[in-house]
Amino acid sequence: MSEFADRWQETWVNINGEFVKGPEATVSVLDWSFVYGDGVFEGVSVVDGRILKLHQHVDRLYRSAKRARFGLEDAISKGEMAELWLDTARKNDIETGYLRPLVSRGEGPMGISSHGEVEGPNVYVIPQLHRSSGFKELSSARARLSSIRSPSPVVRDPRVKANHYMPNILAKMEIADTDASVPIRLDDDGYVTEAAAANVFVVRDDTIRTPDEQQILSGTTRGALLDLLEADDRWEPEVMGLTPYDLYTADECFVTGSIGGVKAITHLNGDPIGTGEIGPVTETMNEMLVESLIENGTPVE
Repeated sequence: MSEFADRWQETWVNINGEFVKGPEATVSVLDWSFVYGDGVFEGVSVVDGRILKLHQHVDRLYRSAKRARFGLEDAISKGEMAELWLDTARKNDIETGYLRPLVSRGEGPMGISSHGEVEGPNVYVIPQLHRSSGFKELSSARARLSSIRSPSPVVRDPRVKANHYMPNILAKMEIADTDASVPIRLDDDGYVTEAAAANVFVVRDDTIRTPDEQQILSGTTRGALLDLLEADDRWEPEVMGLTPYDLYTADECFVTGSIGGVKAITHLNGDPIGTGEIGPVTETMNEMLVESLIENGTPVE
């Protein structure tokens, strides 16, 4: 038995308010999240016994569910949802790890015209125990531009954190055999959107720039950093359209995410960004975020 499979035996998953051991935590083949990817989710870090940005994640989940017309707010309140996540972390004694809350439309007959017959929503909270959290440690990576384009907001609004993650997975697979581990995606007009599961920032002089949130999933960590920058007069934050030129010519580049925190991007398509090393601004961004997010995190106990 693999290490993960062994841990999974002792993991408690919450399904619609009830705790079930990992091996018994199953989903119906008629759940529309399974059949159609008809679900929304969040990725939530637990660091030093605190859930980071708990209420921001809950709020975004409910916004996504509202756009998907799941009726989530009628099934469970935001306060009850937050407590469900905390209960799952407590039940699994998570000091450092990860929670995946997921909401599906529910179960019902196949055929998209059958949406009125679907019974739900279903709420799942899936923990991953003992996941090594890179949130506190600043690391670096090389990036490559991906051929997997981000869809237009007219086609699929990126602000909905939906289960449609095949493009993200394909972008990661595309660069698996290269020197890079971070794919940078563009939209159809050639503007930078995001990495596979992280937001992009570039540093030039005293300005820190990031793409407009109309084109991206605006991460909670991205939002936290922008709030910190607004209160700090050392740098000027700018939300604007970025092209690969802005990355190639930046002093520094980094990505942010709820699970990995800040990660420096040192090279793009083999070319060094700035010095090709982790830069001082990126180091400071990591320090600021780690201190603020953990200090303001919600204690599990």
